[in-house]
Amino acid sequence: MSEVYAARICWNSRKWVTPTGEAARAESGDTYAVRMGFGHEEWLFNRDWVVEGWKYGFLQPVSPSRTRLEGKTIDLRLYAISPEHEWFYVAEIAGCEVLSESLADAARQQFDRRGWLDQMRAQVKQVNGNIAGLAQREATNLFNVRFRFENAAIHSLVPIKPTDAIRRLPRYRLAQLSGTLVRAQREWSARVKRVNVSSHRLTVGQVYTRKHLAHAFTTAWGGVREGMVNALAKGKQLINGSTYFQAIVGEIAKTNVLDAVGEEGPPHPTDSHPPLSQRLAALKVTMTDIAREALAVSPATPAITLVENVEVLEQEVTDAQHVVLVRSGAARVGAVSEEDAGTADGTPTRA
Repeated sequence: MSEVYAARICWNSRKWVTPTGEAARAESGDTYAVRMGFGHEEWLFNRDWVVEGWKYGFLQPVSPSRTRLEGKTIDLRLYAISPEHEWFYVAEIAGCEVLSESLADAARQQFDRRGWLDQMRAQVKQVNGNIAGLAQREATNLFNVRFRFENAAIHSLVPIKPTDAIRRLPRYRLAQLSGTLVRAQREWSARVKRVNVSSHRLTVGQVYTRKHLAHAFTTAWGGVREGMVNALAKGKQLINGSTYFQAIVGEIAKTNVLDAVGEEGPPHPTDSHPPLSQRLAALKVTMTDIAREALAVSPATPAITLVENVEVLEQEVTDAQHVVLVRSGAARVGAVSEEDAGTADGTPTRA
């Protein structure tokens, strides 16, 4: 069983995917982040830079103990302190390997060859950091750990209570959670709700975004209704309204559909919640952070596959909607000829 260590990482409101410039403001004194304007761990959970299944990264607390732990596999509990001096449990990594000089150097060569070091420099410049911090002679000052994403978990920010034992740990030093510090591990487990980084489980921010996608795709429902009305006018009807809806949503998702979703959506008579942008800001999450997964409207395994006889059910619902349109007067059967209605758009219909 691997030893369990707690370690502080610098603050990053974008889930440690890219530097934000906040690390320097969140700390005081002569720390690396203050001097350089960024921390090397700010790319720790960047999923785009993976080499043969391994995510290579850097953790400042590992550096003083790297020689002692070189080649060992440890479990990590990561926490961070915000610019407002709030403490949070933020992530866990199981099976994290402490790198040797040779492995770190090989990682640096891969990053250089693939252009990732250039991207890191560009991102540091964007937050007014000092790129000299990336010109390290020893590769272990850039990479000192590696892990696999399936063994990593990032949490919604979970507050660390003032009485929690982890608050007494030394800054940027590994602290083994054993002996008198077993309490810190128990407190961690009791407070943290895990969200696997490598899965498709949603963070709180993503849940909010998915909820508000109804606003973003409102026009898709209008398109389905229009398709039904047009089909009825030709004496036909759509076979599966949901499939038609999915096709429209797929096209809308290719646009900048989320640009306005963060602000006030369509008014609701009873919903007095603040705009999505304010709620995401409170979670320290941006729309950019979650847009990719929020707009993944065609997953490999849709949730609808959990429903039995879904095609039959969808056809029944679609038939019922056609009846509603006709009985409400919104559509007329055979109102126009096929020729007057124009050419078909490829949508499956039946007479």
